[in-house]
Amino acid sequence: MDQHFKSRIVFENEHFIIIDKKGGELSVPAREGDKDTRACLKRMLAEYLRGSDGVEVLPVHRLDFEVSGAILFAKTKSAQRAGNEWFLQQSVQKIYQATTEVNKLAPYYIETSAGKSYCWKNKMLRGKKRAYYADYGKLAITYATCLGMEEQGNHSYYRFQLQPKTGRAHQLRLELAMHGYPILGDVLYGSTRNFLVTNPEAIALRAVEINFSACKEATTLFALPPRVLLTVSAMTTELFA
Repeated sequence: MDQHFKSRIVFENEHFIIIDKKGGELSVPAREGDKDTRACLKRMLAEYLRGSDGVEVLPVHRLDFEVSGAILFAKTKSAQRAGNEWFLQQSVQKIYQATTEVNKLAPYYIETSAGKSYCWKNKMLRGKKRAYYADYGKLAITYATCLGMEEQGNHSYYRFQLQPKTGRAHQLRLELAMHGYPILGDVLYGSTRNFLVTNPEAIALRAVEINFSACKEATTLFALPPRVLLTVSAMTTELFA
C-alpha cells in the first residue's frame, strides 16, 4: 500500500479506522461485486490491513460515490455493532460542507446570505437513481447554514454547512437542489458545471467532521477522539484557484 493512501488515514486504533474518502470512490463494493472496476475504499483498506490478526473491514456508515470526506470503518464486529447503534441513536453527528451553484427556478428557491440558517423537514423517497419529495416517504431533517458567496467570472457559488439529523439517501443533495442550490458537479440534481476538472465524478460535498463528543461509549470504551476534523481546502483548489 503506497504512502499516499496511508496519508489519508485520519485516525486508527484497534477498534476503528477513519479515512478521508475521495469523491469518485465507492465506500463499499457495489452490487456487481468484482465486475465493478471503480475504486473501492473497503477493498483498499482490506489490502492495507492485510496480515493484521483478527481484523476485518466493516462499514459503520457510508458516503455516496461522488462525495468526499471522513468515513468510519470498524475492525471488529463488536465495534461495528456499537458504531451502528451510535448513528441510529444520533449520538454521533456528521457535519458537511458544500459548494453550490444557484437555480432560482427551483421549486422551493430561497434567497440566502452568509449567516442565514435553516431547518428543512421533508418526506423523501429514493427512486432508482435519485431521491424525491414524497408524502409517503420517510422524514428527513437537515440543518443548513449559508457560509457565504463567491464570484468567479459570471458565476456565483455559495458555501453551506450542513448537519443531517437523519440519514436518508441523497438527503443533502436533494434538499440543496430543491431550495435552489444544486451542489457543484452534481448533474443528477441540476448542476451545470464540473467541480474538479481532474475528477469529473466528484461533487463539491465533503464530510468535514465526525463528532463523538456526546457519545461517552465512543470516547471511553472505544477510545475515539471527541472530534475528527478535515480540511475543506480540497473543495476549492481547482474551482477558485
